[in-house]
Amino acid sequence: MPALNIDLILVGLFLIANLAIGLWYGKEVKSVKDYALGGRNFSTASLVSTLIATFIGGSTFSLGLYEIYALGVLAVLPIIGQILGLLCYPYILIPRMQEFFGKLSVADVMGDLYGKHIRVIGAICVIIRSATGIAMQIKVFSTIFNHFLGIDSVYATIISSMVVIIYSAFGGIRAVVFTDIFQSLAFGAFIPTLAILIWGMLGSWESIANTLTTNPIFDPKILLDYHNINTLGYYGIFFYCFLPDTNPAMFHRILISRNTVQASKAFKIMIPMHLLFCVFVGFIGLILLSSHQNIETNNLVPYIIDSYAYPGFKGLVVIGISAMIMSTADSYINSASVVFVNDLCKPLGLFQK
Repeated sequence: MPALNIDLILVGLFLIANLAIGLWYGKEVKSVKDYALGGRNFSTASLVSTLIATFIGGSTFSLGLYEIYALGVLAVLPIIGQILGLLCYPYILIPRMQEFFGKLSVADVMGDLYGKHIRVIGAICVIIRSATGIAMQIKVFSTIFNHFLGIDSVYATIISSMVVIIYSAFGGIRAVVFTDIFQSLAFGAFIPTLAILIWGMLGSWESIANTLTTNPIFDPKILLDYHNINTLGYYGIFFYCFLPDTNPAMFHRILISRNTVQASKAFKIMIPMHLLFCVFVGFIGLILLSSHQNIETNNLVPYIIDSYAYPGFKGLVVIGISAMIMSTADSYINSASVVFVNDLCKPLGLFQK
């Protein structure tokens, strides 16, 4: 059997499995509240999985590789900012959100606090924010399918978007949460496996130590070089990442928790898992840099897949990256769907019988 067919079969089975899981767990949706909150009876492990799956998107892997490979020590600034921003959730924000439980969305919360007009404006903003996030994820999805599996970009876009849209639209939050569990397991296994594979081919503690001590991009003094435009730019990114990212999908993950205690616990578990993900991605980038292969910085992910993913494993790599993309896209689709029906159409009296 040709190698390409093996990869296509693996990716096809992955997409079918996602569709089946989503439709199976979302089959009992009876109302908008069921669709949005799923009964609020999810386990803490399920919440952790959907949090990490939502937070890690299609660009997280490629951007992390680029930063460690091209910018060196500056790559730690966004990570520190993200961790500090995430810590604000369980220790500052969530303990003050008990009154919001039972609401369906962030726009619903804003409407309860500030009135109908703010609810509608908030709904429009959420839909725009979600639509741009979905579009970016689907674009990355189609590019991966086209480049690595040889599927025409138009068909790749249709296939990838339809799978996510179908189970997200018909299964509600339960479909999204349980597919997120499956997807987080997929990319959670993919990243360490890829790191071990590349280490086995290129890794050397001596070369890594040499890179860290001799390559100027890893000189800690860069962090204090305020005349360096990259340093100033990445301190700006640090402060941006430090601000808690209360995007619609992440806020919704809090609303589907049983209470503030469970939501806080889920975030406390999710934060070190995200940090571990960043460590593995940084380790992969460091191995590539230490191998002295002069890879183009905007071509790191294609280089890895084309060079080190042998037939069959290439399909698994595509699955791992696709899982990151789908887990973020389905969360935004679900959030936008709830807001459109509950916070835009309902207050404006649209499509009402």
